Amino acid sequence: MSAGIVCVDVPGLPPQNAVLMLREQGIVASSTSYATSYLGLGPSIVTTPEQVDEAVEAVAALA
Repeated sequence: MSAGIVCVDVPGLPPQNAVLMLREQGIVASSTSYATSYLGLGPSIVTTPEQVDEAVEAVAALA
């Protein structure tokens, strides 16, 4: 069992905007504080496969 942070670059969409759009859909996300900022998702042991699918679909819809 493990978890990790998934960093995503959505072309043409600043990470902060993506975070707000995903939160409107009930998906918790953040933007990284790296020199180049990314959309960050942090699934954990309590994240269900269905929630992962939902997040992937929501991020894909942003592009």
